[in-house]
Parts: sequence; C-alpha cells; structure tokens
Amino acid sequence: MYTSILLAVVVVFCSNSLSATFVHQYNVVSQRALQGWSYELTTINRLQCLLACSRKILCLSVNYNKQSKVCQLSNRRRRDKIESFKEDTNFEYYEKILNAYETYGVHVASTNVTYDEAQRICKDHLGSLATYENIYHAFGPRMDNCIEGWLISGEIAFTEETATDKCVLKKPNKRSNLFPCRPKTYYSGYYCYANYSQVRQHISESQQIIRLTGNNAKKLNANASDVCCKIFGGRLATPFEVFKVSATHVGLCVTAWLSHGLAGNACYGGQLNTWIFPGWILFDYPMKEFFAMCYIPFPDENLTFPNPFPDHEVIHVQGIEPYSLTYQEAKARCIGHGGVLATKAQVEFANTLGYSLCRAGWIKSGEVIYPMTQSHPDCGNTIGIISWSYPTRSNNMYGGYCYIINIP
Repeated sequence: MYTSILLAVVVVFCSNSLSATFVHQYNVVSQRALQGWSYELTTINRLQCLLACSRKILCLSVNYNKQSKVCQLSNRRRRDKIESFKEDTNFEYYEKILNAYETYGVHVASTNVTYDEAQRICKDHLGSLATYENIYHAFGPRMDNCIEGWLISGEIAFTEETATDKCVLKKPNKRSNLFPCRPKTYYSGYYCYANYSQVRQHISESQQIIRLTGNNAKKLNANASDVCCKIFGGRLATPFEVFKVSATHVGLCVTAWLSHGLAGNACYGGQLNTWIFPGWILFDYPMKEFFAMCYIPFPDENLTFPNPFPDHEVIHVQGIEPYSLTYQEAKARCIGHGGVLATKAQVEFANTLGYSLCRAGWIKSGEVIYPMTQSHPDCGNTIGIISWSYPTRSNNMYGGYCYIINIP
C-alpha cells in the first residue's frame, strides 16, 4: 500500500515546476506543485503522501496544510514505526525522478492507459509523450525500479527480457524496446515531456528491425506475428538481417518469429552464419508464442522479400515439442514449408558447409540423424553425421530435416 502511494505522489511532484526545501530535515513541497494534476491526486485522496526524509529512510506523512504546505512528516516516532521502508530503500531512485522533471522536463506515471489515453493526458498538461531520447537524457544510463511506459513513437520503454537489463537505458541507436501490435488495447504507464510535440516516429534511422508483442506483453504465434508486422508496414525479418543489426549491439538476441515460418535466436553464439550451432534457427511449431522481429523499410525504400535460407537449403523442423513428429508428420510439415524431407547426402553436404544442430530428425530414408561440426557434451562430443538408426515411423517421434525446393 505504502509503495503505491509513494509512486502516485512522485508522479504528482514531477508534474509542475517543483520548489522543494528542507525544513527540520524534512522535505517540504509547495502546494502549487499539485495544481493541475487532479487526475493523479484522486488516487491518494489529496490527504496522504510519502516524502523522502533523508537519503536512507522513507517516511509516511499525513499532515495536510491547505495554506502553504501540502505534506510534511507528522513526527519522527511515526517514521520509525513504518517497517515497510528499510534503510536500503533506494532514495536515489525517487530523487532521480524528481530531478528528471526539473532538469529535463520528463515525468513518469505508472497509471495503466492505452497509447491514445497517454497522449491525451500529456497534451492536457501542455506536453506530449516523451521520445526515447528524452528519457535517455533524463534517466540514463539506468533507472532502478523502472516503469514500463509509452513513448511518442508507439513503443514501450523498459521492456528488456532479463532482470539485469530491464532498467538499463541503452544509447538511442542501440536500443530494442517493444512495439505493441494494438496500441488501443495495450495498457501501460507513460512518460510525458514538458514541451508539446506532434512528431511521431516509429523508428530511428539506425533501427530498421523492431521487436513486436501482442496485447499486454503477450507474445505472438507465427500468423499473428506476420499480421502484426504488416500493421507497421513491414515484413518479418530474415535471420541474417537480425544478426547484422545485433552486431551493432542493438538488443535483438532473443527467440523470435522470423520470416518464412522460421523462429529462433538469430544472434545467439555470435556466429556469422546464423544457421550454425548454437544459432537454433528452424521451422518451429506455428502456434508457439514468441516475440516477432519486424523489418521496417525506410520511406523511400521498396519492401523486398529476400530468401532467408542458407545455401545448402537444409532446415530443421519440429512440432510443439522438440521430438513430437512422426515420420509422416515431419514429411507433411516440410511440404507445408515448400520443401521435402532431405536425403542423407543433402544433410551431409550441409554439414560440410558448417551446418550443425544438436537435434535429431527424420530424413527421407526413414533414418534419424543430426549433423555436428563441433563436439558438444550435450551431443555425445561427436562431430559429423550422427545416426539413431531407423526407428518405427508410425510411433516414434523426432524432428525432421527439410530440403527447401520452393521458397513460399
């Protein structure tokens, strides 16, 4: 309860020109800092707020003075009884939020709203949604206890996959934040900028590949990924396109849907050839849900659809689980992707070109094999073509190795 109240008031304080002083070691804020922000004030009933009293302890304040001071500490004993805020509470984080408005004109709100609602709220206060550059200058290089929030581009800031990177603000040309497919039904916090702007850029010139998500951070199946990408005027990216962008240190190294029914982490392992183990690019089960990597053309660029497959044209296919396809199911899946089950010679040729995947799969003859170019403890520390013989086709399940003859 106390944490949510604190956040609401911090938002209010960031919303107007702030004049704060210390009186008897307590931070006191002028009442005019609250004027014009009744929307946020309704959540705290205008009577309670949490103020930072020192650099180590956060205190509950309940006094309300309509004449001059909005909130101040009731007494030190009251502060000492609050067990929710320990001495390790990150006071610097809240101070950083307050400073962001005073210095850079940026304020943050945790209220969950759609993109249009967020833009309207910011306009009501003579501003607009912030750009990524705005929040980078205000909060970079990181912001502890960060809040996911709308930016003017239509993306959501602070959405990295790992806890370590979640609150890190990379340089604007190195970032990879999430674009929701349907901003009218996606709810998030937001970042406002003090000066109004009508500019709305979906991407910067340095970023032609954006990461897409569904409603409320729900990931996407293969078909939904394709549909979502078209909303942005683009197409799903090829593995090599993702790899090239990730080589510039843009954070795209996550499992995602790619073009032509492919999925995987195109830059995991740092291989130039993204098809080499451990890249894990394959035809995945189409109803699985991942992010989507979408290639956005520049305004004067024609949208092209390059061949995403390696020169050897051998690609692994799998079902809902890595080993969940009978021989006939693997054969059908290959046909659906414009190919056929590969011959052993085709897999061997791919292996000589560097194709390596620690995942057993059916081939045309009914044999189950997998190709390795380097020893790996999870794969028997063996290189070459490893065979699991000829299992019964109808009741044994593996993946499959497809040879692409027609690009869909």
